[in-house]
Order: sequence, then C-alpha cells, then structure tokens
Amino acid sequence: MTPEEQIAMLLTQRERGAPPDVVPKRNTLPPTPGFDWDTNLVDQAVNKVYGDTRYNPAAGINKEALRAVAGVSPIGSIADFVAAVRDNSSSMATLAMAGMIPALRGPAKAAASTAKAAERVAKYPAADLSKQTVLSPYRMAFPGIYDNPKEIAATAAQRVKEPNDTMKQLWGVTRADLDDIAKARGRGDEPKGVILADKPKGAESARNVMIPANEQRLIDILSEAGKYPGLRHADAWYVLDPVFQRMTQMFGPEEAVKRFRNFNTMTGMASPGSDVLTEVQRGTAAHWLNEQGRFKDFAKYAGMAEDTRGRNFPKDMRYIGGHPYHLTSQAKPMQQYLDRGELRSEAPKVPLYTEASGVPQTGYQWAYPVGDAHFSRGVGLADTRKGPTDVAASFSRSEHQTLSPWWQEKIAQPVGIQGVPAQARLWTVLGPQTGVDSPLGQGKLELLSDQIMVAAKRLGVTPQTARDMVLSGKAGAGALAAGVPVMGSLADQSRYD
Repeated sequence: MTPEEQIAMLLTQRERGAPPDVVPKRNTLPPTPGFDWDTNLVDQAVNKVYGDTRYNPAAGINKEALRAVAGVSPIGSIADFVAAVRDNSSSMATLAMAGMIPALRGPAKAAASTAKAAERVAKYPAADLSKQTVLSPYRMAFPGIYDNPKEIAATAAQRVKEPNDTMKQLWGVTRADLDDIAKARGRGDEPKGVILADKPKGAESARNVMIPANEQRLIDILSEAGKYPGLRHADAWYVLDPVFQRMTQMFGPEEAVKRFRNFNTMTGMASPGSDVLTEVQRGTAAHWLNEQGRFKDFAKYAGMAEDTRGRNFPKDMRYIGGHPYHLTSQAKPMQQYLDRGELRSEAPKVPLYTEASGVPQTGYQWAYPVGDAHFSRGVGLADTRKGPTDVAASFSRSEHQTLSPWWQEKIAQPVGIQGVPAQARLWTVLGPQTGVDSPLGQGKLELLSDQIMVAAKRLGVTPQTARDMVLSGKAGAGALAAGVPVMGSLADQSRYD
C-alpha cells in the first residue's frame, strides 16, 4: 500500500466513524524520497476538523476549525479530501489526495513560498499619488496602466497580429463576421456557475478602484482602443458561434446544445495556469479522453513533465504538455464537473469564462468581466490589494461580487458595449502594460483554429477532418510546446478579501 493510500484509508475510516482500534497507528508510513512524512500533523488536523478524539462523524465537522486548518496547516487540502469522502466519490478522493500529498512536506515549504511571494511584491514600484487614479494604493505594480490613453492605444495597435485564413478554411468566417455577431449580442443571462457569498462583506481592494478618477481612466482607454479596428476586434474574443453551428450540422440542434456545453466547459476548465493555446491543447485532450471513457488517463498522466514520462506513458497522449497545477487546478475540478454535471465554483474566473464563451442556444453571460490576472492589473487591483502574496492575480469571489456590477454599469455601458467585450478590449489594449509579450488581436476561435491546423498535421488528416474529430471527441487539438502567452492565462490562484 502506498503512503497516499494509507493516509486516504486513515482519513476515510475516520470520516465513516471507524473505532480507534482499527484506525492505522501514527508514524507507520514508509519513507518516500522527497517527502518528510509527519502523520502526527495529519492526526492533529483531523482532530481539529472533527473536534472529537474518537473521530465520530455524528459530531459533525467544525467549519471554523476546518477553515483554520486550511489557512495555517501544510495539509490545508484536507478540506477537499473530507468533502470527497462525504460525497462517497472514490475518484474525487484520489484526486484530492494527489493534491494534498505535496503539502505534507511541512510548514517550511509554505513559509518559503509566502516569503518568495512577498519578495516579488516588494520589488514593485512605490505608490505615486500624483499619477495613480485608485484610492489608497499600496504600490504601483504596473505603472504603464496610468499612462496617456492615446499613447497606450497606439502602442497596443502596433502589436496586433494580422489575420490568417484558418477561420475561413474551417468555419467560413472572418474577423469581420465575428465582429458583427458580437455587436448584435446583449448582456445575456445572469451568471450561474459562481457560488456567491450569502452575505458578502465586500472587498476593500475592489472598492478602492471604484472611484470617479479610475472610472474615467478606464473609459478613456477603452474609447481610444475603439478607434483601432485591430483592438476593437477584441470585443468578439469570446464568440464561438461557428463552432456551435458546425456541431448542429454534425449532430442536430438538440444534441449540439449538450455537446457544445461540454466541449466549451472542459476547454475552459483547462485555463487555470495556462495560456490559451495550452488551454485548447489540454482542454480538448480532456474532452477527447472523456468521450472515449479514458478521463482517468488524463487525470493520471497529463500532468507529467515530458522528461519524466516512462515507457508506460500512453503513446497517443505524448503530444499533451505537462502542467504544474494539473491535479489541483484542472483534473480535480474537471472530475467534479463530470460527476455533478455542472460547473460550480467559489473561484469566479473559470465559470465566468465558460459562460462568456457560450452561445444564445446554450445560454451565455456578457455582463460581468472575466477577471483574469491581466484584468486585475488593468483596473488597478494589483495596487489596492494589501498582500503580501502575489497581488497581480485573478480577482477573488468577494472582488467579483463587489466590482462586476460596477464594471458593467459604470465602465462598459458608457463606452457602448457589454461588460465581457469591455474586459476583452481592456485586456488587449493594456496587454503591453500588464505583461503580455505575444502579438495581440486573435480571439478564441482563431486560436482554436490554429490548434486544429496543428492537430491536422500531427494526425495526418485534412484540416476539416481534424476539426470534426476535435469537436466530436475523437482527438485533441494542438501539439507539444505549441503555446504562447495570450488572454486567459492565470498567473495565480490567490484570493483576496
């Protein structure tokens, strides 16, 4: 029995109320290279969570203790595992354990990580109230966002990539066609995937960007960007209607709704920690393997770095790049989605992202911004967050609940567009200021098209055949090392309240 399996058994038995004499004794785990096992730590954490030395489930879980353990203990992922056991989902429990094991290395690693994040934050320039338009800034993390809007837009326009003919080959559309679709689209439905706080207290970091001076800065930047067709095309970044239309041709309208939702959700769920080309590669791979009844292969193998893969690694998966957050940020949430049949999360970015990529036939939301790391930096959250951890990350649930309605009403509407296109336009025009190194201007459909063309070469088939294989779950798009940094990347999963 592996160390992971022993700890899983220990926690499972406690969850189900096994008497103490059948629970494995402490310090019986075998040594494992690279890990300093401390089962006393496991014991202490479980005791705190259950508040009962006999591990009696009838006593219930002490939620305050659970939050405390998750906040200060190296095995904070115990919360995920306990939830998995309660749901009697062995596959989920396995994934949760995989995310929990590295945390058993001890407090020193967590402390070192925090110190490293604080060191990064300390390197940001000091606040400059003569230039910044946010309230009570702690720093000026990305000074360029406060530059002259005309100069910001002109700089970004020089980085716009000229369109190629891949969308025309695969879907029969151009950027102009997508622009027309975007112009006709309304605010859509209310977001459904984000689990909102019942009694939100609001985020001070968000309130401090919601002031008139900052509103005018953002409106001016978006307005200047709208004068350049290449930057304005970002309004259509999330439009995937041609994908749905092709699925309708292949499967009929009713089946297309189900298939598009699943394809769009699984692709979007590969976005944490990924650029969009990597997201498409890994997300379509997860979709393909799930359609073939092999999602366990994705969970087991798709996180492995290329130089660690042995002879038993599936040959048809070798084109998939490894990922540092594979289990915790992608495979585990995907398994939850597949088990439940819906995407629900307290972290708002991914649900808002997948819903923004929806179509009228499946439902979509275009009111609230997809708050990735570059959005946070652009609106000024990187300056108003206290830290000390990475202040340049995606927005948190409390920040989303505080500022998303403001973004729609006070920023997007005065510019004459919806909140989602406004976020995409801001991402594009401020890209050079917030750390985007790649060319600008390509939307999600164009990037998906590029990856399908790569897959066609990898599979030795026509682009149209590769397109239909990817959409039907018979293959994944892309190839190894195809990614470049573009919109959708998540630099960090930190939350700020």
